[in-house]
Amino acid sequence: MTSALLRQARLWTLAAAAGLSLVLAKAVSPRYGLGVLLTAVWATAGFWLLEGLARRALVPPGSPRSGGTIALLAAGKIVLYGVAVWVLMAGIFPPVSHLIGFSLLLAVLVAVSALARGRFRAGRPPTRGDDA
Repeated sequence: MTSALLRQARLWTLAAAAGLSLVLAKAVSPRYGLGVLLTAVWATAGFWLLEGLARRALVPPGSPRSGGTIALLAAGKIVLYGVAVWVLMAGIFPPVSHLIGFSLLLAVLVAVSALARGRFRAGRPPTRGDDA
């Protein structure tokens, strides 16, 4: 996946979470809708940190690595998971709202990837040397 697709996935996740949380706040409860929104924001932040870690830590051999940045991103991931465990254990929001908020990122990633793949496949594939 390119960084543009990942950026689109993050933005669409946040937009979908905002809309879905408004609907769920009216349909179920405001606490439920807020749980979906905050969990989607948490998942998006964690995904952004993971992307940053991968880009900085997985470099070709011989390339310089920014150890300080990697440590900072890893610490951010640990803090994010600590917050998530605390929120789950405290029971601040309904557990299903967390499930929906986290799953939203995964659904948007699949949708953005499928749409991008469809754009790249549009038209006839290029001819190779042995094609008729």
